[in-house]
Amino acid sequence: MSAINLGFSPESYIDAYPLGEVGEIHMGGHDVDSDDHGAPLLIDSHGCPVIDPVWALLEYTLVKTGPKPVLIEWDTDVPDWGVLQAEAARAATALETSPQQVPA
Repeated sequence: MSAINLGFSPESYIDAYPLGEVGEIHMGGHDVDSDDHGAPLLIDSHGCPVIDPVWALLEYTLVKTGPKPVLIEWDTDVPDWGVLQAEAARAATALETSPQQVPA
């Protein structure tokens, strides 16, 4: 989200990040607003489902890190069990399909 809000590529941010220091990946939904100039502003709310582009960034990251614990965060508007279970299953699938060893 920060990358989008600041106008740069999330993938470039991930590529430059010290991924060896990452112990756990947190995922959460966001709200969409606009800034004072009308540009999209993504607000980390943890109050709605994680969207597909964020799931794609998880998979992108896991290719670089190998499996890491993933936490799906819901702080507000917690949905029914089925929604929570579906997000947990999607995270499990991303982990199962990520490389077991990080490419050199």
